[in-house]
Amino acid sequence: IEAQEVSSLAFTTQGGTPDIIFAPARTARMTIKNGGNVGIGTSSPAQKLHILSGGTTYLRTENTGISTVTDFGTDGTGSIVINRSAKPFRIFTNSTERVRIDNNSGDRVFIGTTSDVSHGLAENNRLIVSGYSGNGAGMIGFVDTGGNTDGTITVSDGSMIITADTQQTTASSTLQFRVDN
Repeated sequence: IEAQEVSSLAFTTQGGTPDIIFAPARTARMTIKNGGNVGIGTSSPAQKLHILSGGTTYLRTENTGISTVTDFGTDGTGSIVINRSAKPFRIFTNSTERVRIDNNSGDRVFIGTTSDVSHGLAENNRLIVSGYSGNGAGMIGFVDTGGNTDGTITVSDGSMIITADTQQTTASSTLQFRVDN
């Protein structure tokens, strides 16, 4: 350990390229590999930050300015993301919001829009799908494991179109409506 300035502390190694290991009570808890990867609970981190645990494990991000807490991690059932705040959970691609789960509006899911643009019984809408810019259509597609679009529900300019076998891959396609089946 070497003091660089009054306000900083540098951890350096001499000779070779050894790792830096933090081991309180002589038990390794965190390793910084010479290549820059950091491991917590592992001495062989496979990514820039690798957290290893035998139980439920979370990485927490918190913004005290807007009271937002999000945990990313794993539990006994698989991978999870937990928004622990009364704020919307949003997914962005290319710096544009694409999906929103908004707990402030009755736990609704928005795809392609950030708010309910409907009229009337808006509080009953749980899934809101908006079309691409310029075409005005909202569409839900159903794709099989082979990648074929088996059907769509499209709404545009007041009309709803339900399509079966969109790619015409089956000679005897049907569209059925059933009650009490």
